Amino acid sequence: MTDLDMLATFMEATKEPSAFENHPIAQQGIEGQLLYLQGLALVMNADNDIHDTEVEYLQILINSFSLDNSVLDDVVDFAKAPDKATIQAFVAYYRRKTLAQLFLFDALMMARRDNQVHEKEMPLVNAMATQLEILKGTQQDIFDLFCHIKNRNWQESALYFSSHLLNPDHFKHLLAYHEVEFETLMAETADIRKRQLVEAIKNKINIGTLEWEVLNYTKENYEPEFEITTNFIPNLLTHELLLPLLQIKLERHELRISNDDIYLCKSAEETLYATLSDLSLEYDNESDALSVKSEYVSGDKLVISNELSKDFFDLILQSLQSKATVGKPYNDLNTILRCIFSAEIAQAQDPTVQSTFNPNAGIPGGVGMFGVGMHRKAISWAFACNQNILKETRVLFPYSNGHFLQNEIVMGLDDQFYMNTGCVGEAIVNDVDYLCDLSPWEILVSGQFRLMRPIKGIKND
Repeated sequence: MTDLDMLATFMEATKEPSAFENHPIAQQGIEGQLLYLQGLALVMNADNDIHDTEVEYLQILINSFSLDNSVLDDVVDFAKAPDKATIQAFVAYYRRKTLAQLFLFDALMMARRDNQVHEKEMPLVNAMATQLEILKGTQQDIFDLFCHIKNRNWQESALYFSSHLLNPDHFKHLLAYHEVEFETLMAETADIRKRQLVEAIKNKINIGTLEWEVLNYTKENYEPEFEITTNFIPNLLTHELLLPLLQIKLERHELRISNDDIYLCKSAEETLYATLSDLSLEYDNESDALSVKSEYVSGDKLVISNELSKDFFDLILQSLQSKATVGKPYNDLNTILRCIFSAEIAQAQDPTVQSTFNPNAGIPGGVGMFGVGMHRKAISWAFACNQNILKETRVLFPYSNGHFLQNEIVMGLDDQFYMNTGCVGEAIVNDVDYLCDLSPWEILVSGQFRLMRPIKGIKND
């Protein structure tokens, strides 16, 4: 074999495959395929310079769709002289469809085919993503997946082939294209993906800037050991988090939508899961896709059912391999809050237990994160109740800048939640006017509570 033959053999063995196997757009029909290619053609010529590598990518897609090679010339001609009607048809076809996720990925591929990103390319790609109504968080997920695949970082990319963040079926052809075995990748990354999912969810929660003050239940001076947020926490569950979960459940036939109602389908039974109006969503029956109502104002609170919120937060709990202890309703809630905020729900104070049984036990704090102060105090409270020593146990609500917050929810020593419906400083234990009947999941999404944590540098034991 001559040197030239060896070179030819090497180049043939390492050249780019000529087609994607099972590219999802191949199932869309001729109209959807042509519009998809024309949308990418806009990106190809965004810099008014069509490179051979960009044309090659179009050819790979044309081969993947089993289209005639003559289509390539038509698409390139369109790139040089695009018409308004075709652009509008492209947007109308892929808007609000989960296949728009795949288009954005291929658009990123196209923008980087010439190994440089022109200043006009990314503004166009971003504008297209906006017109296709791809959520900002989903756009970031697609960009992260693109970067991982571009850099052949398969372990980091594995999350997006197995979770609800993106539709895995839209991207599995990429693994086959790069000769990566799906089952092997999933087995090798099981533990990594749990950590990645928690981090991805945390990154989508708008924690904002939390302001803290010394935790105080009275205006008397005492040595502070804990601090508390000055106001309620921000909304935890937004469309960025909920919509991908609901859409993947819908595509897996775990949900059924009838008029305004969303039903959860388990075996032969159906239960009401949520409503479109409560979630400010709308449903397109033809494309089987959920989307945010156009009139929704960002930041407005959504009405989220106990079942839906539990399903979502279970994603975090399962990834953390932490489940609640039976009879302790705050365990799961605080596990979630510790994961996201490194803090726990604010706790009530009991002056009788503090002064009568254990002066040091009156310091709030959960076992595990905040030490044993809360544990000692709860034991003292239970002992006092069993001995009938306490005739009238009180719940003290924490201050906020010298005042009390209306409808603030706190955790009591009796493992019950209390809501400050009267905006007062204290209430009687088990007073029905102040007992909160919300589940831990409903409390999490209500946002009507504050966070507490040890003051840095102070050890609580």
